[in-house]
Amino acid sequence: SWSLSTVLTNQFMGAALLDAGLAVCLLLRDRRWYLLPFGGVLLGLSNAIRSDAVLAAIAVSLAFLFIPAAGERNEKGIRGIYRPDASKGFAAGMGKAGLLFAAYAGTGLLLSWAVVTSGINPAGLGNSFPAWKLIAGLNEGSGGQYSQEDNDTIFFGIHLNPDVQPEEKAARETAILKERLHKTPTAWLSLFAVKADRMWTMRDDLHW
Repeated sequence: SWSLSTVLTNQFMGAALLDAGLAVCLLLRDRRWYLLPFGGVLLGLSNAIRSDAVLAAIAVSLAFLFIPAAGERNEKGIRGIYRPDASKGFAAGMGKAGLLFAAYAGTGLLLSWAVVTSGINPAGLGNSFPAWKLIAGLNEGSGGQYSQEDNDTIFFGIHLNPDVQPEEKAARETAILKERLHKTPTAWLSLFAVKADRMWTMRDDLHW
């Protein structure tokens, strides 16, 4: 999963937690299966940073369910589909998958609750404003980077403003997005050149 992290951003922490969670789940699944909730917690923390660990949690859970029930490999290296204790293997896999996913989901719910109660985001870890990254990323004035002005006037001034009705919010956000999508080819190329420069060459974060 380190291949997912080509720049020094929050992806590295998410990738590290994802690797650690997978290691716990896969290395300790048989002898120390009672530590699987710890792996689920690590995957939950990873997913809070980068929302791709859910795929790993689902994949590992499915592996717990179906690989034990598939039987041992025969002399040709092919797993036997049927075996007398396949149901036991499936039941054990269900228990492991349940432990893992309960810890994973519980971590996400707890973190989301903490975000809501702290006042950071009333939607918790949920994405209540999918268009925000496009709106912010298409801002020519900030070079496609985070803009405090956008944050104040659009995110808090419109999207999280309780005095603005939902229909008005949607209309105003859509209008802003359409305005920023309406660029000349030259402006698009210039914006992408600035974004690429700032992401890949403007700073060398490999030097500490």
